[in-house]
Amino acid sequence: MPSKKTFVLDTSVLADFPHAIYAFDDNDVCIADVTLEELDALKTRGSETGANARAAIRLIEALRQEGDLTQGIRLPGGGIFHIELNHRTAPLPESWDSNKPDNRIIRVCVGLTQKTQPVVLVSNDAGLRIKAGAVGVAAEEYRAGQLIPRLNQQYTGRLQLQAPQAVVEAFLAGQPLSAKDTRQLAENTELTENAFVTLTALEDEHKSALGRVEEGQVVPLQWQQERMYGVTPRNAGQRFMQEALLMPCDRAPLVILKGAAGTAKTFFAIAAGLWQVNRQHRYSQVLAVRPNIKFDEEIGFLKGSEEEKIAPLMRPIVDNINALFPGDPMMADKLEEYGTIVYQAMAFMRGRSITDTWIIVDEAQNMTPTQAFGIISRAGAGTKIVLAGDPTQIDNPYLDATNNGLVYAAEKMKDSPLCWQITLEDSECVRSPLAREAVRLMRLKGQAEIA
Repeated sequence: MPSKKTFVLDTSVLADFPHAIYAFDDNDVCIADVTLEELDALKTRGSETGANARAAIRLIEALRQEGDLTQGIRLPGGGIFHIELNHRTAPLPESWDSNKPDNRIIRVCVGLTQKTQPVVLVSNDAGLRIKAGAVGVAAEEYRAGQLIPRLNQQYTGRLQLQAPQAVVEAFLAGQPLSAKDTRQLAENTELTENAFVTLTALEDEHKSALGRVEEGQVVPLQWQQERMYGVTPRNAGQRFMQEALLMPCDRAPLVILKGAAGTAKTFFAIAAGLWQVNRQHRYSQVLAVRPNIKFDEEIGFLKGSEEEKIAPLMRPIVDNINALFPGDPMMADKLEEYGTIVYQAMAFMRGRSITDTWIIVDEAQNMTPTQAFGIISRAGAGTKIVLAGDPTQIDNPYLDATNNGLVYAAEKMKDSPLCWQITLEDSECVRSPLAREAVRLMRLKGQAEIA
């Protein structure tokens, strides 16, 4: 079998990663003519998808300037890019609608397999990959140049260490764990900068301390005694979360919070943001952003001002403000009126450069990797960004627990000293006894394995 392959990119890939054309080294890259038609239909959208479609079309047009796209243009990596117009009679099951774009793409793949070079369909549409496999076409997901591990293998930002009781007691008294002692206790465990540590006594598992990896040492938490508007962390995960959120932005400009519903990710992020704006005066305002694929695509057609259009999307943020200030049901309106908190849909974030601001992106698992890169790279001086979400609860049909923007950012940034992250455990759900019981009993069989 020849080593080179032909990768056929479908519309879902180019609509999220327009530069994917150049990502396959010395292999050949192909798109079906219907993919170009679909990109043309997407280009007028005001969303990130529309911007990516326009970018993909511009890249293809630049290649067209070099020659005939139907015959093939040499790519920088050594492969050939071309648009496939043939194979209209390649066999497909009779029950399949031959005019459906997905089926037309599969037909191109089937036709190309008659050549000597192996063909792989690259699509972020799971349904399309399944159909391709059913007719013998190899198919894979585009992962933006990096294979993200399954959910249960992803970086959590926390680790457990055991030490003699005397060491734990000394740590509780304020003595850091030296780099040498930390390496001995960690043994084969990778020590990532800013990882949170639960240090447990060997002689008594009920005696423990919480800390954080800093330059090879384990140091005590600085902010666990802080009470933001009277909020008291109820478990280790929330103490770790508070530490990351309250650390100044010159030390921790990016915080990533992952965990199931009810672990108070959004609540703590809102509380910490408002606390630092109003009480510590570290930031000028809180900017709350929520990505929503359908909303972002249709927002331009909704009636009313920008604030009125995005109000339904921001209701969960308002609910958390009401929970933070139960004695003042008008507090959310006041904060918005005074400009303390500003709401924005992801669709309006493109091109902005934001300074001196606390940014929280709620439901960040619905971002694409491109959107995650875009918002993190827009942070100006004095700005802190918090990404919060549950990788198992995704609304975008082209994303899953291994390719969404939240986990992409977490895996890409985990070795950076500027990124602090924590994954909350299901047992740290504090919404209510009923919510905890639902997480324990109602998770569908196989759901964790799929993630």
